[in-house]
Amino acid sequence: MGREEIVHGLVHVVKSFSAKNFVFGKTVLLNFEIKIQGGQKKRKSLKNMVNDTISDMLTRIRNANLAYKTNVSLSKTKVHEKICEILEQEGFIEKFYVSETDTNELIVDLKYQKSTSVGRGGLGKPSITNLKRISKPGLRIYTNSREIPKVLGGMGILILSTSKGLMTDRQARQSHLGGEIMCSVW
Repeated sequence: MGREEIVHGLVHVVKSFSAKNFVFGKTVLLNFEIKIQGGQKKRKSLKNMVNDTISDMLTRIRNANLAYKTNVSLSKTKVHEKICEILEQEGFIEKFYVSETDTNELIVDLKYQKSTSVGRGGLGKPSITNLKRISKPGLRIYTNSREIPKVLGGMGILILSTSKGLMTDRQARQSHLGGEIMCSVW
């Protein structure tokens, strides 16, 4: 006789159970193969919580850019929305919006510059050359308003977390605010 297993609110009688763990960075993927009475097999994939969601967001955007994708999906948080808003204002992405099918998901439309040399799929060169996480959970990096560094002599931007919210390095200098340096984009 099998034991009962609850999967997404459904109760199944399970004869055998096997799980394999795959670790990619800080994301642990669990692949489950569940054999239900009657011989059917169902595969379930569960993702554990990521420790640094901002690094995950930047990595997803970077990887989608390198693969010449037109859009990328991200988890929806207030910080992710504000970072996307800054990237849109600065011209690094086309637009972002909440997914119609899942309200906890942001869809970011990536921006490509048309060039004479045809890139992959005719999209051109990505507007984002590099995204880099500066302050990490293990090592926070703070600065005051007078010592905010410039990225590529002012060509790129820094995103800072200040007492007035997330803003670019230029906005922080104008407001005379320092804070945590979240990431750099150029």
